[in-house]
Amino acid sequence: MSRLTFAIVDIAIALSLTAGSSQAHDYKRPDLDNWYSSLRRKGLSFHCCSKQDCHTTEAELRDGVWWARLGTPIKRPDGRRDWILGDYVRIPDELIVRGKNGLPIPNPEGEAVVCHDTIWINGPASAMVAMVWCFVPSSES
Repeated sequence: MSRLTFAIVDIAIALSLTAGSSQAHDYKRPDLDNWYSSLRRKGLSFHCCSKQDCHTTEAELRDGVWWARLGTPIKRPDGRRDWILGDYVRIPDELIVRGKNGLPIPNPEGEAVVCHDTIWINGPASAMVAMVWCFVPSSES
């Protein structure tokens, strides 16, 4: 990628991390807003999600590696955000939110949760770049 493309991606990441929103992470579970905004993975000095980038997802453990479906955000008629799940992507182990004991943190959502941004880069062919910030396996994993 060119230096300009990297600069655009850096700006988009910075904006997505600082953008505020009155929308809950999961409008069906406003009681979990504080849990979502507390997610932090090892190696990051900041929380790995903002008000807009986390959602429940389908996830599978394949040969000891997590795979999760990323979502494309859509706005509902009532103004809330929903997600259309897309393809599975490999979740690197370092993106899993873990407790001090090294195990994935307890997940009150029940379903797997992925926090990510989707950035569209325009050029000769428009491309989508997904930036996964963190992942929490389902409570049954």
